[in-house]
Amino acid sequence: MRVAVIGAGCSGVTAVKACLEENIDVVCYERGANSGGLWWYRDAEDDDLGTGSVMRFTVCNTSKEMCVYSDYPPSQELPVFLEHEQMVGYIRDYADHFRVTPLIRFRHEVVHVSEDLALRVRNLETDEEFEETFDRVMVCSGHHSIPSIPLVPGREKFGGRVMHSREYKYSDENLRGKRVVVVGFGNSAVDMAVDMTGFTKQVLLSIRRANWVVPRHVGGVPIDVTFSKQLYMFFYNYVPIYVGSSWAWTPSTSCWRKAPVISSDLAERVLNGSIRFRGEIEAFTEQGVIMDGVEECVDMVVFATGYKSSVPFASDVLPRDGDTPLLYRRIFPPEHARVAFIGLFDRHEMMIDHVPYMEELASIMGIKPNFCRMLVTDPILYLAAVRAPMLNYRFRLQGPHAWPGARDAIMGYESRMKAPLKPPARLFRSERRRPEITLVSVVLLIVVLCLAVMLTSEFPLFSAFIWCAGALVL
Repeated sequence: MRVAVIGAGCSGVTAVKACLEENIDVVCYERGANSGGLWWYRDAEDDDLGTGSVMRFTVCNTSKEMCVYSDYPPSQELPVFLEHEQMVGYIRDYADHFRVTPLIRFRHEVVHVSEDLALRVRNLETDEEFEETFDRVMVCSGHHSIPSIPLVPGREKFGGRVMHSREYKYSDENLRGKRVVVVGFGNSAVDMAVDMTGFTKQVLLSIRRANWVVPRHVGGVPIDVTFSKQLYMFFYNYVPIYVGSSWAWTPSTSCWRKAPVISSDLAERVLNGSIRFRGEIEAFTEQGVIMDGVEECVDMVVFATGYKSSVPFASDVLPRDGDTPLLYRRIFPPEHARVAFIGLFDRHEMMIDHVPYMEELASIMGIKPNFCRMLVTDPILYLAAVRAPMLNYRFRLQGPHAWPGARDAIMGYESRMKAPLKPPARLFRSERRRPEITLVSVVLLIVVLCLAVMLTSEFPLFSAFIWCAGALVL
């Protein structure tokens, strides 16, 4: 079997590695000169690919233990939140470690994928085209290529500059003393607005609807670690059933029902007035824009409004309902089962339900961890796993291509997370040590679980309190 992987970003390199695990003949086409995909920073003037990349100041909003591959833990030396150079370095180290890099044909662009999986490929160095046919195709190119810019009346008469966030890389003297409108309220929009305040007179953040803004960390603990722990997920899914149905304690819409904006700097900029919120742009004028019925004189408008979910070269094998790709399990086109689209989904949608989605796929693949069995066979690991966030390593504990190092990766995630935070010497008060996982704590946990299960049917509210008590102990 011959398989083609299109794109050598974070999805593409692991797709190639998965093929190698199955001893499949695989080749990867990447139109760039290096791997890393979106995380490979390129200046706007040096980007001859017409694709998006991170900005010069981009830092990953997901902590390192939550965004890494399931069989390649990050080093202790890496910071908790990776800058784009460190992220692309990690991806390339992964590709080198698993011997993926030699299988990547750089500067080769896939121009078209036909229904019979004949790929027309262009060599960007020689501008020559050739055709190859494969048994399977995995499209891992993402969809950050065609900007989505809303149509606003009067744009042609605006005297300032209009651009998409793809063109913005960093703030400089060209923005000194100017007023800028940033349209959008996602992470990129907020990051740009914060970056611009170093030079601009003022940034107006044009938003269509409000959203939650959360910091990257609370008390030094990454926000994604805090709110993705196994026990938190249990309480979030089941406690409202026991408690809410009887006592009407069902919570109102939380920030986790919608992808939040992650920023530790926005609040400060709003408080000092360098960033102000405004409504949608109603129209352009010669001197600026009209927002909330008032004309604002501005020098530049940046649309941070995302990208169209489009893969032009694979349109023959990608069915759509309007702008929405129709993919079984968000991967396979129903009428083209030999094609797989990896990572072609909406970020906001996956922010909400990515954990159930991963566990659904894990069940199909036979790699979902069995926590009941783990409680009996390895109680120490069980206790560590339920205290830990939803780490990817747990999908390597059992099933096909299980990784012997998965257990150690789970047990050691906390030390890797804390390593960059520790000073070289105890300059301040001694750190309060968390109690070690002992046999006594395991026995106590088993007792609590058994008690909660026995009381669930008769006393659901009391049972819920027992679960909460167990969480506090952990």
